[in-house]
Amino acid sequence: MRAVPRLGRVGTFGICLVILSCRSHDESSARADSARAAPQRGTVAPSAADTAASEPEASDANIFALLDEASAADSSAGAMAARKATDGAVRRFAIVMMSDHHALRVAAASLATVLSVSAAPQAGDRMLGQAAQSKALLGTMPASPAWDLAYLDREVTFHTMLLETLNRSLVSTRDRRLKELIEATAPTLQTHLAHAKELAARLK
Repeated sequence: MRAVPRLGRVGTFGICLVILSCRSHDESSARADSARAAPQRGTVAPSAADTAASEPEASDANIFALLDEASAADSSAGAMAARKATDGAVRRFAIVMMSDHHALRVAAASLATVLSVSAAPQAGDRMLGQAAQSKALLGTMPASPAWDLAYLDREVTFHTMLLETLNRSLVSTRDRRLKELIEATAPTLQTHLAHAKELAARLK
């Protein structure tokens, strides 16, 4: 398997991920917490096991669909947590998830338009199915500290799977600009993962 390039300069569309106006006080506080929890920048996936061998290679259209649908799913879960979480830090974290994943959707959609690529989900994508199931389960649970922990556990699983999938996508795509977008996205997702783990450990 070809070595994954080190994260470099962000491309034009990657910059879109960090240009977010009118941050709320809660979101700023959560982002400061996330920054302290962030891992060192390195490869895209935090633990990139060679699981790609049994999975078909994703096309650029598949990658754009993943970026859009995964971000839509996590924004939606964040909206639920912003309303339902009982812990203030969890609510602030959820607000960041909504904002960052919305920005990723915008950046990915803009690049897909430039490249004239129509997003097309990969057949048999298990990650998105699992994300939908876990969100549906959260919807059936009453608000409580246990709900907060279940949401954080979902976020840890979701971001781990997304990072590993993007790690493989970085290898499979041949488009330089799509590689740059993935590379620009990875540190944000790594920060999300680290912060979710930190909050979950505090609540357990």
